[in-house]
Amino acid sequence: MHCTINGKPVAIPTRMTLGDYLESSGFPKQGLVVERNGAIVGLGEWSTTQLEDNDHVEIITFVAGG
Repeated sequence: MHCTINGKPVAIPTRMTLGDYLESSGFPKQGLVVERNGAIVGLGEWSTTQLEDNDHVEIITFVAGG
């Protein structure tokens, strides 16, 4: 299965949820906004949102600082 994540092609070996992908890729659970195919996916939906072939995902991480 192939997806585009943050503008880069990514091969995903098996079907997985968005939450599984984020966890396996080392993303924190806090401070993220995730968009899948143009729609925001809320934190409560990550564990039930299946990634599909040709999905476009944007992951934005908030960073605190001054």
